[in-house]
Amino acid sequence: MRKMPILLTVIAAFISAAAFKKAQLKEVDTPQTIQSILRQKAFSIRCSPLYIPTGEDMIPALSGWGNYSWKITTASDSAQFYFDQGINMYYAFHIIESRASFQKAIYFDSTCAMAWWGKALAFGPNINDFGYQRPSEAYSSAVKAKQLSSNCLQLEKDLIDAIAVRYSRDTATDQSKLNVFYRDEMAKVYKAHSSNVDVNALYADALMLLHPWDLYDHNYQPKKWTPELVQVIKQALTLNAKHPGANHYFIHAVEASSRPADALRSAELLSESMPSVSHITHMPSHIFIRTGYYNKGIQVNDKAVEGYAKYSASFAPTTENIALYSLHNLHMKLNCAQMAGNYKEAMDGSKELSKQIPAFYLTIPGALGNLVQYLDQSKLFTDVRFGKWDEILTTSIVDSLPYTGLLQQFARGVAFARKNKLSEARASLIALQLKMKNETLKEPLVPFNSAYSSAVIAEQLLMGIIAEEQHDYTTAITHFQLAVDAEDKLIYNEPRDWLLPSRQYLGNVLLKAKKYTMAEEVFKKDLSINPNNGWSLTGLKTVYTSTRNAAALASTNARLKNAWLIKDTEIKQAVF
Repeated sequence: MRKMPILLTVIAAFISAAAFKKAQLKEVDTPQTIQSILRQKAFSIRCSPLYIPTGEDMIPALSGWGNYSWKITTASDSAQFYFDQGINMYYAFHIIESRASFQKAIYFDSTCAMAWWGKALAFGPNINDFGYQRPSEAYSSAVKAKQLSSNCLQLEKDLIDAIAVRYSRDTATDQSKLNVFYRDEMAKVYKAHSSNVDVNALYADALMLLHPWDLYDHNYQPKKWTPELVQVIKQALTLNAKHPGANHYFIHAVEASSRPADALRSAELLSESMPSVSHITHMPSHIFIRTGYYNKGIQVNDKAVEGYAKYSASFAPTTENIALYSLHNLHMKLNCAQMAGNYKEAMDGSKELSKQIPAFYLTIPGALGNLVQYLDQSKLFTDVRFGKWDEILTTSIVDSLPYTGLLQQFARGVAFARKNKLSEARASLIALQLKMKNETLKEPLVPFNSAYSSAVIAEQLLMGIIAEEQHDYTTAITHFQLAVDAEDKLIYNEPRDWLLPSRQYLGNVLLKAKKYTMAEEVFKKDLSINPNNGWSLTGLKTVYTSTRNAAALASTNARLKNAWLIKDTEIKQAVF
């Protein structure tokens, strides 16, 4: 399966940085108790706020979320404003601010059925809430919307009827079945109101919910349910090319496809249209990284982090989603910088990401802890990417953290091998293989990959590099091909669950073996996956220099000039 998010969209489902009321903090004001509560919240699979502030803590009027408005039935201008703020935040996956905004709309007009509908909508599941547990407010808000709907427009009544089947009074009801009921009801609304852009967007939202991150296979071909989703979103965009939800959903709908460039217009629009909304401002980088605009990917993630800082200062509960609104942005930024050959930007992002991860998150057991450890080791991946062998070898091994220790042994093994200390490299390989026996690494972070899946890539790459440094290119090629095979089996994620493209290692050793035709094929394949990356273009440059293909060399040099626009490191081959 090939998917978006977006690796770190799932992190937001688990980690809360401000997961309790101020009153609760006053009652349990010791650092040990607060840490215990936060640790418990981190185990909860959710990407939504644990409460809605009331009274003086209610959400203020936020700025920088654009100007999209959906006129609803209410006599209150303030209720209309906060409904608009709420629906824009919902379309942006800023569920914390969305719920609070709909609640504020209710505060100004408690008889507004659509405000209650919005609250019910925002309390529902979404594609990032993998362990969704239905809050009591979801059903009760849907019921309240129905009770107040007599004076609503027919469109509003139809939406309210649809949201009613999304929940059940019986808390034991399977939510996945309710999601299907909701999709079916939204299909009726869509048929009756297909010229309404919000109906199109909400129907697409209901369709995506049935197959979160499961829209394409490993060959970038659509699953059988994907064409309808794409068609609905495209229709929404014909109705309103600037609709925030339709453009957001379109990026999700095509980023894992063979045609991610189809969403470049949406990416360009969202990079400017909601400048203070962190996740929306970040989203274009999912297309920029798939189309080779790595410098733009860095820029939008810098803006996204700024937006998070702005909203968290204005409304403290925003920090509950620091993982989605900040950590994910930093991870994507550093990956874009790695691909662009900019060591400083990559390392700055790596250090900032690690700095923002509370230390005790690293000790969370199982799949979630492995993911946090992977993020924390972004600096290690940056060091390997840019050949910083001495920095790697001066870093202390952390044996208490299973995935951290494994990744460190991988990096040390590569560093030793590249420094021609092969016995030490083999020792690191043995240590890595021993750590791979830890069963917790095999726990999948559903619907994504297990740490073990990436560990297999690490093992094969290290074995290949050791063989390469012994000039045993035949064995090296075998191991690198196995790494490629393992990488291709990973569920699609952005940034990837393994940040060092295996084909670049394979192509590089094929050059050493003077297998130029095979190397050319491998580098071209990598460029189809990671367009315009200078690493594989550098490999092609070596191919065409060695084969004296002047025309292809001239073309590749021209492409390299564009690929290395922000390169700050001398790079002479596909990998260090």
